Amino acid sequence: PLRPGEPYTFLQTLRTAYPQFAENQEGRFMQQDAEECLSQLMNSLRNRLADSASTTTSSSSTSSSASASASSSSDSAGNAIDRLFGIDMNVEYACADPEGIEEEHSFTTERTTKLRCNVSPEAGTLMAGLRLGLQEQVEKFSNSLNRQALYKKINLIKRLPSYLTVQFMRFAWRADTSQKAKVLRAVKFPFRMDVYDLCAPELKAALDVHRGEAEAISQYELKNRHLNVKG
Repeated sequence: PLRPGEPYTFLQTLRTAYPQFAENQEGRFMQQDAEECLSQLMNSLRNRLADSASTTTSSSSTSSSASASASSSSDSAGNAIDRLFGIDMNVEYACADPEGIEEEHSFTTERTTKLRCNVSPEAGTLMAGLRLGLQEQVEKFSNSLNRQALYKKINLIKRLPSYLTVQFMRFAWRADTSQKAKVLRAVKFPFRMDVYDLCAPELKAALDVHRGEAEAISQYELKNRHLNVKG
């Protein structure tokens, strides 16, 4: 059963498990990065739930069919964080090195728990920042060149979670000071967030059915609202 917890106890436990959040200066706790704190909490919960699932699985001794069902249930419990927050991505790598321009593109899938919104002069809106965050330059080993090379990494959402987390990338490296600097730029975001354009074709196809129904209902309600106003 769920039991209430005291915030102070939770905070003390967090600082004990992750000492960086207990850093202080002149007797005052220092400001910490919110995204780093959230990531640590996610990892702790993922590991803890996985441990609980393993214990449940090892202690069960039922028939083969019941065991399969229990295993499936425990897998779901062990992946609760991924199930609720996990975002599956279709990833395409294209070699950007002039010597490897003819290299075939490679494809894979990756999982993350957040989308990144790049804050920059070119991206003044949430959706523009998300599009920039889904395309990046990375360095990895090239089999055709037999060395490290620069690649363009393109991500498309394959699976959406129940709860979508967005991280605003407000810190950028400044070459003139050799330090990270906060980007103090306003980012406009819509009242309703629609990431349809960021999805892979197969996910778009699955969403199209429900989006059509939702649009029809919206148009019907809008039409009736106008009729009521005129009446």
